Amino acid sequence: MSRLSLWSLTLATLASASPVFAIESADSEGTPPPVLEQPLYLNVPRDLWHLSTSWDVGKIRLRIGPEGKVVDWVPLELPHFKLVETIDKALKHARFTKPLVDGEPATIDMAATIPLRDVIGSIVLSVNIAEHIESRMAMYMSDQFKLVVSQHSELDEPVRLISTGEAFSVKDDNGVPLSGTVKVDLYVDPDGFPRMMVPDETANPYLAQAAIMTIANMRFTPPRRNGHPTVTKVRLPVVVGN
Repeated sequence: MSRLSLWSLTLATLASASPVFAIESADSEGTPPPVLEQPLYLNVPRDLWHLSTSWDVGKIRLRIGPEGKVVDWVPLELPHFKLVETIDKALKHARFTKPLVDGEPATIDMAATIPLRDVIGSIVLSVNIAEHIESRMAMYMSDQFKLVVSQHSELDEPVRLISTGEAFSVKDDNGVPLSGTVKVDLYVDPDGFPRMMVPDETANPYLAQAAIMTIANMRFTPPRRNGHPTVTKVRLPVVVGN
């Protein structure tokens, strides 16, 4: 079973003719967090360059597996929901040094921020007057497209489970079938996929793993807030082995 630990990252913005982001590890106490083996860049679409004038940072949460690959992530606060696809494509190619905790391979949960405001100078210099005026006008409309973690009461309609997928069972070390209910905290992303699942710490580790595998096959109605994609957090009880 992988161990779970928490670190933080900063996604440092690089000044460029085309705004890009590079991931860098932030300082942490104790064992250093995993770092990227090569810089990772996020190419921001031109129609989103105006966001750096109205937002200081974006926030995400990601999970690094024992092999140094991003195994899961979720947006927490972004100035525009269109950035989700851009970030997702980049993270699929990310390779980190293998995370260790107390010398053992581990799964690491990491908070990350994206300082958007740093690229405003390069944006203004790289577009013509018409594009700049258009981007400034778009700035005043940007809040309606922002993506944040929404409370259930803020959703246009409640998130519903639309596909349960395959249920997993599990046995202990002696081959005896186990059963029980595991409470799992998770995010439902803009497409209705479960993300960043964390089982109750008191749960049997075998049952917890079976619960996570079961939820991974589930699909939910895509959460919407004022008609736009959003993310919401839920706690789901999963019955295993009954």
